[in-house]
Amino acid sequence: MIPSSELRHVIEQQIFQENPPLFGISRPVIRIVDGKYVIAVFVTIFNFQSFIDCMFDRPQFWISADIENGKVMTIYQCRLDKNEEFCIAEYTRRYDLHFVGDKVVSDKYFDDCYKILDIVRDKYISDKTFDTQKYKLYLRRILKYCPLPYRKFFRSLSLSV
Repeated sequence: MIPSSELRHVIEQQIFQENPPLFGISRPVIRIVDGKYVIAVFVTIFNFQSFIDCMFDRPQFWISADIENGKVMTIYQCRLDKNEEFCIAEYTRRYDLHFVGDKVVSDKYFDDCYKILDIVRDKYISDKTFDTQKYKLYLRRILKYCPLPYRKFFRSLSLSV
């Protein structure tokens, strides 16, 4: 199993091979697609003004990937196809991504979060048992320092627990 800490990089390499735009890939969550547990991330395309005013567009698409190896399964173009939408948030407004609180969150904090996700994924892969309690803990931890407006995107994309 590929470590959860590497999932975003693995997915990024598969979708943006040459001349990538300015973009951000969310931290991975788990979702059920066609009856299967998968890794899901949303992607937001940025422009330079976004960084100046810290106001970003809503994620334009989301991706499902294999829960074990991060192989991209489907890229959902939700802005172009409402049937592929994961959230009801508006595209006409911009979202404030100033960080929550005044602390700088260490890489170790998120490494520890990914270790929790690794436990959930490994248990599911090995015996098809989903550890809801551990997954709730993972989700709570990644949302703790997530900008408030983007929390709704994580909750909408994630498996409801």
